[in-house]
Amino acid sequence: MSISTYVKAINSYLLREMKEIYIPIFRGSLRVVYQDRLIHSVEYIDRVEDKSYNDIVSLLFKRYASGLKTDFTQLKIKLDGLTDFQIRVYRVVRRIPYGEVRSYKWVAEQLGIKSPRAIGQALKRNPFLIVVPCHRVIKSNGDLGGFTSIHGTNLKKHLLRLEGVDI
Repeated sequence: MSISTYVKAINSYLLREMKEIYIPIFRGSLRVVYQDRLIHSVEYIDRVEDKSYNDIVSLLFKRYASGLKTDFTQLKIKLDGLTDFQIRVYRVVRRIPYGEVRSYKWVAEQLGIKSPRAIGQALKRNPFLIVVPCHRVIKSNGDLGGFTSIHGTNLKKHLLRLEGVDI
């Protein structure tokens, strides 16, 4: 590959359009910021907005909000700014199937650690709601555990019910 071809490829990559969509869900919306299939952030906001594009990311989030089984593993997440521990936790949590839950303890065991609380702390800082499905992680006794978002555990319950989980 010539240097000019390489430079063009790099510039094309760097100039990809950053997109922002809003998908209505529960009492507000999911705000998703992304480039192509690279998710920069997903957060729940406390107002209803509806803005999307005709692309795979918008389609996946619309399907999810409609209660249809959705697999977000085809999307990548932007790892910049995350600790190695957060990355490890998020990789494990991303493997939890749609419509199923696992305990904080289970996630800890997958990582070979003894502290479910450390898992909770990593998930508390999850910038990729739904894509890293922290709502699928509950306490070992079946209680929901925490959920750091507007509407807290009410939103967690809604997301789990949307996936067919009986809570």
